[in-house]
Parts: sequence; C-alpha cells; structure tokens
Amino acid sequence: MAEGAKLNRGVIAAFGALAVAGVFANAAHHSGLLLREADLWWHIKSGLTMFASHAVPQVDTFSYTHEGQPWIAKEWLAQVIYAASWLMAGWAGPLLVAALSIALASWLIYARATRDLQPFYAVALVIIGAFLTQGVTVARPHVLTFPIAVALSIALFDAARSQKTPPWWTLLLTVLWTNLHGSFAIAFLISGCAFLDYLERTRLQNISGALRWVAYLALTVAATLINPYFFQPYVIALQLAGGIGVMDRISEWAPFSAPGNSLMEGGFMLAFFLLLKARARLTLGQILFTLMCFHMMLSHMRFLYVFFLLVPVALLPEIVEGMPALSVQGWAQRPRDGLERLAGGYGRAISVLALLAVLVYGGWLAMKDHVVPPQNTSVAGAIDFVLQNRDSHPALQKKVFNDYNMGGPLILAGIKTYIDGRAEQLFLGDFMTQYIDSGEPTGRDALAKILSDQGIGWALFQPEDRRSKFLSEMPDWQKAYADETAVVWERKGP
Repeated sequence: MAEGAKLNRGVIAAFGALAVAGVFANAAHHSGLLLREADLWWHIKSGLTMFASHAVPQVDTFSYTHEGQPWIAKEWLAQVIYAASWLMAGWAGPLLVAALSIALASWLIYARATRDLQPFYAVALVIIGAFLTQGVTVARPHVLTFPIAVALSIALFDAARSQKTPPWWTLLLTVLWTNLHGSFAIAFLISGCAFLDYLERTRLQNISGALRWVAYLALTVAATLINPYFFQPYVIALQLAGGIGVMDRISEWAPFSAPGNSLMEGGFMLAFFLLLKARARLTLGQILFTLMCFHMMLSHMRFLYVFFLLVPVALLPEIVEGMPALSVQGWAQRPRDGLERLAGGYGRAISVLALLAVLVYGGWLAMKDHVVPPQNTSVAGAIDFVLQNRDSHPALQKKVFNDYNMGGPLILAGIKTYIDGRAEQLFLGDFMTQYIDSGEPTGRDALAKILSDQGIGWALFQPEDRRSKFLSEMPDWQKAYADETAVVWERKGP
C-alpha cells in the first residue's frame, strides 16, 4: 500500500511538473503574445524613473497635454520589477517575468486540483485555463497578480470549507496585490464570498469564528492602505467609475462579445455544463462568487482571467463530489497503466528535469539579443526615423499627435505624448471623447480641431487608421515615413 501511494504521488508530481513547464514554455516562446501591448513600455519607463529619482511619481511627466497634473504609479511595484528585468535581460526580462507568473498560477491551480481531482483532469484544467486566458495574458502588471489571486482564493475558500479562521498570513498577499496592480479590490470579492461560505457552513453556531472572519475582512481593507499613496487608489477607482462610458470605447475595457470570442464562449459553456452535470451543492458564497466573476468578465474582457482561474479553485471540491468518477481517491484505488507507472517511478527525476528545462530555456532567452516585441507594437522603425531626423525635419521637433496604443513606445523613447495608455487617470471625459471621435468615419472636424494647435508638428498612426486617411487629404500635412505598422505625418512649412 505504501509503495502504491508513493507511485501515485510520483505520477501527480510528474504530470504537474510537465504541465507547468509546458505552460511556461508556451508563454515564453510566444513573445509576440506576451509583448503585444504597448502599455508595458510606459510601465518600464515609470520604473526607470523611480530608480533615478528614488521616489514614486505624483504628477504626470510623460505627456504634454496633461503634464503636471496629478498622476500616481499605483502599480509601482510591478513597474519596478519589469524595469529591473528589462535592464538585466532586455525584452527577455519582462517576457520571463510574465511567463513565470503565469506558470506559478498554473502550478497553484494544479496543486489544489489534485487534492480532489485525478491528475489527468487536473492537467487538462491547467491547460484549458492557460489557453482560454491567453487573450489577457500579456506582460503587464495585472499578470503578476495571477498567482496571488489564485493563492488567496484557495486559502480562503478552503478555510471556509473546513470551518476555520482564514490564515492571517494571507493578508500579506493583499498588501502585495495592492502594490502590484489596481485590481486589488478583487480581494474584497474573494474574502467576502468566502465569509458567506463560512457562515452558511457553520450556520452561525461558531460566533467566535465568525468574529475572527469579520476581523480578517477589516484587516483586508487596512491591508490595501499599505502603499505609497494610501487612499489615492480608491479615489482613482471612483473617478474611473464616473468616466466608464468613455473607457468602454477603448478595446482593453470593452465588454465580452460572444461573436468575436467563440473559444471563450465555449469555455463558459463547458464550465456551466460541468456545474449542472455535477449538480454541485454550492453555498451562497460560492454562487455569488461565480456570478460576480462572470459579471466582471461580461463587463470588461480584461477580467476574463478572474472567471477561468479563480472560480475552479473555489468550486472544484463540490464539483468532484458530484462527479465521483473524476475524483483522485477513485483514481488512486485503480491499478496504474504503463505510462503512469513510468511517470510515477521517475516522478522526482521528471520534476527536476522539468525545472531544469525551465531554467535552461529561461536563461537561454535571457542571453539572446534578438528577443524583441512585435513591430506593430513597438513601432520601432517610425520612432527611430523621428529620433534620427529631427535636425533635418523641424516639424519633428514639435509636439506629436499620436495613436493611443503607440503612447508607450513614445514614452520609453523620451517623447512626450498627446495620449497614452494611462487613460484611467489622465485622459477621461471630453478629452478622450474628442480623441476617439477624431478616428470615427465622421471625425474629420474633430481631427481638424485637435490639429489647430500649431504646436503639433507631427502625427503617428497606423496605416489603416482613419486619421491617416484624413491627414493624407489635408493640404498642410505630408507623409514623412511609412512602413507596414506605422505612418509618420509631418506638418508642412518652415
């Protein structure tokens, strides 16, 4: 019996190591996916600025339209991490940091799943989760919170399931989350729903335990105030709520749309099929948690990961209870097949080899000098042209009117932007409305109004952007540079 248990543990370890190593390799290999969003550029620049000043920023210094206005780097810790990795390993640094965070979250999900679910299905859960969340897994601060969110969900819902006090050390996770990304309010959702789960399971028969949970919830709020800006992130959240109608017009804040996301829709259908098939006996807290995660994703696609990474670890024991054929206990009692005997017999060796493969591949990527972001994100050709030709093109010495998604590379290059990805603090209201309107089919007048500022000497947009078409028809503007991903327009004249 002891030998069989050792074999089973070897199978679980080997399968998990290979699955997590595969998730890491897939993420790190596809640099065009992880490095496809230009906001990473200004996050790195913010981190570099903090290294130089030894202080967190308080006002905007990256744009000319809002320079000097209040702006805080509420993701300061993530920005420092990305900047440090960029300094050490070039673009391979942020790539590896993001890939390792995704892999760590996958390992936590697998480790929790195999306490109830047989390893083959746990591997499938990890792979499906990583695949379905690829649309939002990019090298940006929120990715660094994936393992934190997963660990917090596991710890609190397991505590509620066991009718125990939540582990106090998990408050450190909330502190870390708060300094990594502005989505820390999700910690309130996790802890609040886990508390409701606990109340239903104990039926208020353990008053002292309930009071400890209440104390934990209060300390969760206090933990979110442990940051360089104290209460300011909450103020920004309230301001953002007031401008959310405009933010919905930005792709990263767009709501879920089934016609354009059929794979994600299939993932939701599979999830709800399993819930219905298992007839899982869920508590009110678990049901509310599932619904709120689903609502967050429907409201903004950027929260897709909340549903596919957190809901499984919160509900899995109840789902497996309703579908015993999936249970690890039933699997452990069956004889192992040839593949399982091989994996189980060499479980430790396979785990070590998988870890070494991750380290070797990561080290190889870090030493490569050609790990670069995709050209359509970095617009490196256009920016190089501007920097190299300013002396001979006086218009390029003036201010730029730029594409929202090109603001990050401009900031990292030291060029002040008209607009960039920091919209949730700086560019709400009429400013954002006018900018977006300038790219609509009827936006010629809005564009002309913006360009009436004679201080704007050049513009940077994608070739297919309507503003490029409008500029090509304006007699006082001419094309200075063009490639497949970007066009530089300059104002004519001395």
